[in-house]
Amino acid sequence: MGSWKPDVGSQADRGKGLRRGLGAVALCAVACVLMGIVALAPLPMRRAVAFPAPDPEARLVAVFVGESRCGAVCPQALAVLRTVSRDFDAVPDHPTFGVVFVELSPAEAATNSEEWVRAFHDDFRVLRADEPETAELLSALGIQRRTSTDSRLSEAHRSWIYLLRREDHGWELRGVHRRQPPDADSLLAQLESLS
Repeated sequence: MGSWKPDVGSQADRGKGLRRGLGAVALCAVACVLMGIVALAPLPMRRAVAFPAPDPEARLVAVFVGESRCGAVCPQALAVLRTVSRDFDAVPDHPTFGVVFVELSPAEAATNSEEWVRAFHDDFRVLRADEPETAELLSALGIQRRTSTDSRLSEAHRSWIYLLRREDHGWELRGVHRRQPPDADSLLAQLESLS
């Protein structure tokens, strides 16, 4: 019986096939990320952040930036943060965890923002974007504030959650949960890796 050899074609043909295969994989990966099926893993940033922590006991803080009059993105993110806060705090030996909502709306438009945020969890805190310390925090997080045509403060609305950890020298930005919409399980895993 004779030996059989597969026809593998020329070196150039094999290279084209490999490039096509890799191109298809890359295209599928981009589509999955855009559809929210796969979240890009944020890199640890370890960037010092000036942060007016409302809870002096907190070692880990999730910061979410939004508007109390938001109808969809903010309530959804705060509900996820409520779940994560409950689950994280339920584990013994975890560091103290806090959630801070940075209110972008001007003071006259958001008079009940603390009450609104605390409806999600009694321990959630509110910082106002128009206070100097908060403006410093937003700048350190790379968040650009802008005034829209109807002269209210707004931000490109994302449901990103910024994760800060208190170190001996102060607060550090340690990660960003970029999943759209936020996912409690993956956010909890990120916090676990920081604790």
